[in-house]
Amino acid sequence: MGVSVQTPRPSDYAVIARLFTSVYVGEGYGVQPLHRADVATWAEHALLLVAVEAAEAGSGGTRILGIIGLVHAGTGTTRVAVIGEGEVQRLAVAADARGRGVGRALVEECVARSRAAGDLRLVLWTQPTMTSAHRLYERIGFERRPDRDTADPRGFQRLVYALEVGSQLGRGS
Repeated sequence: MGVSVQTPRPSDYAVIARLFTSVYVGEGYGVQPLHRADVATWAEHALLLVAVEAAEAGSGGTRILGIIGLVHAGTGTTRVAVIGEGEVQRLAVAADARGRGVGRALVEECVARSRAAGDLRLVLWTQPTMTSAHRLYERIGFERRPDRDTADPRGFQRLVYALEVGSQLGRGS
């Protein structure tokens, strides 16, 4: 079955919350569970994308395999982006969907949308223990930016990655 990336419907928010919670809380990344209302609030400030595949024949519908958010500096709840940058947020892929290109498809869609929006750079932050995600970002072309690393209010280290997606040529002054 093929995987496609699309924007979710509000009726998907509870599924997104469960997926995020199963990955980030269930795998010990030290964050609070997301609830449907949290996803709705996130969607007010970010472009949410989901990776889906058609459900088993006869069952109808689709299955959400992964989620990601994209925010542009100055327009949402960014943590590390500055003006001229987009920021990837909260990549999560269901455990049984890993290794199938789901995370890559979601990140690459963010790259394309960031480029189309005229961003110069796309940034993200990740935790030191998320080594599989680090490898994915590096394969796509993101580079570590330790000069931009920060700690969040709880003391978790944020490792920053950046990818050049545009140029100043052609941007309005």
